[in-house]
Amino acid sequence: MSASEKNDRSGDDSLKEAFVLGRNSGIAIAAVTMSLVAFLNLLGMEKSIVAVVFGIIVLKNSPKGQVAYKMGKAAVMIGILHILTVIVVVTVYWNKINELIELLMTLS
Repeated sequence: MSASEKNDRSGDDSLKEAFVLGRNSGIAIAAVTMSLVAFLNLLGMEKSIVAVVFGIIVLKNSPKGQVAYKMGKAAVMIGILHILTVIVVVTVYWNKINELIELLMTLS
């Protein structure tokens, strides 16, 4: 194997590594964004679930020291926090939610 072939292979490896890191960073950004947007619509747990899934994908595919790994971890934590918040709010205000639904039904 000649020196130019070795350089080509190391260049390909660097390119593949850069691609993987870029993809993981993109997914991490999407995960954090989804977890934060979920708080804008309190009962929109589907966004939190997507954020947690994206975060787990990033955690599995990124080395621990990478920024993408930290962002994925943050997305999982924020997403889980939102899901727990919705569960607590719905549980605490269940009677009020039922009253609201009944009042809205009488209006229609």
